[in-house]
Amino acid sequence: MHKTFKSQSHGHIPNHTPSRRLVPAARATRSQQASAPEAVDLSQESADTQALYGIDQKETETFGRMCLLSRRLVERGVRFVQL
Repeated sequence: MHKTFKSQSHGHIPNHTPSRRLVPAARATRSQQASAPEAVDLSQESADTQALYGIDQKETETFGRMCLLSRRLVERGVRFVQL
């Protein structure tokens, strides 16, 4: 069966195949995953920035962390973030 398929396709994969279109998306995903450890390390933000997000207050700490993390993910190319 493999020989039959290969002879029919002449060893050529057309440019419009789904696999060819997915390569750029796969590269973007790989890049985002590689930057994930840095993105979630909120200690890199200054104390002033953390205070602006309310991380220094018990009542707003959780939501502030989610907002700051969301901003950092968007800065690194994540297209969709949900809080």
